[in-house]
Amino acid sequence: MATQYVIRKQIFHYTDEYYTVQNEPEYFMLGEFYQVFNDEKLAQKSYRNLILASLRQPEISINGFDCEFAQEFQRLIWDKMGNQSYDLYDTGLPPTTLSDDDLLELAHRTGWLPYALFSFEEKESLYAVWVMSLQKYLIWHIDGECFPVFVGENGSNRSEKIFCTYRDDSLFNAIAEQIQLWLKGTPEELSDSPELFKQFLAVPDTGITYDNEKHVLEFESSAKRPPLFQQYFHTLNNLLKKPFYELHPIRPDQIKQVFENPTVKIL
Repeated sequence: MATQYVIRKQIFHYTDEYYTVQNEPEYFMLGEFYQVFNDEKLAQKSYRNLILASLRQPEISINGFDCEFAQEFQRLIWDKMGNQSYDLYDTGLPPTTLSDDDLLELAHRTGWLPYALFSFEEKESLYAVWVMSLQKYLIWHIDGECFPVFVGENGSNRSEKIFCTYRDDSLFNAIAEQIQLWLKGTPEELSDSPELFKQFLAVPDTGITYDNEKHVLEFESSAKRPPLFQQYFHTLNNLLKKPFYELHPIRPDQIKQVFENPTVKIL
């Protein structure tokens, strides 16, 4: 997979009083991918045009932001337009007399960037989570929002800043929210590799317990799970005859497909 360039929509948060500019990468969501390019120059040109168009007619008016934002905006107006009077709170828009370069400077000085541009390198791996019993990609529900779960290798968190990060055991929690993660059976019944399965169960402090008398496999509460719980969970998943999930490699240009059609496997 060659390097791809992604334009992603920004997310602004509202505090019940004003909007805050969240331009830190961890606030970006994969579902906000806007455009994906294979050519860097074309991506840069499209990003510039998109930023300019979005600031000329913004979805959120300037007067919706906090006073520090307004002060920085006003300082730029003075720098570019001298002492001309400009009522920021009356218009909620930047002056039409600002040049494209000045408007881009405004965006970067204030952090008012409705979109972000970044590159996705070939060496970086990203996976969608196919839940076997549901026959669809894993959709997580958080604060009224729904979005697919994307993870790194072995079901681990994405360490790269370009992706929305997940907590240590969030893949497990997202799956447990929708299907029963409770198994009963002997090692021979649960796994095609019963000896490896037994060896895994003998490892201490994995957050996974097995009752040899009742032949029941269970997971400890979140408070008792170790830092590497997600990796243990993924190892267990690979040892099961009927795994809970599969990880399917996914490219940035395929992410929109998962959002729109989670029951269709990535080809």
